Amino acid sequence: MEPTKLLVDVTGIVSRAANVSADQLAPDLDLIASGTIDSLSALHIVSKLERTFGVLIPEEDLEKYITIDAITAEISKLLGEK
Repeated sequence: MEPTKLLVDVTGIVSRAANVSADQLAPDLDLIASGTIDSLSALHIVSKLERTFGVLIPEEDLEKYITIDAITAEISKLLGEK
């Protein structure tokens, strides 16, 4: 998948889960520390990412999913492993 499209798709998923405009989500924003998402939103995001991209996100890797850039990089790695 093209990196720009992946970033746009991930941003859209996070935006909908956080109920904020995609314009308000900087790629390097710490989503948890900023209060943009809570733990329930994070679980929703992980579930949506798995369904959308057909990947399985290992539970031990969840701590890596703190920014949109990090999420995009991790999904890209998982897609490369398919």
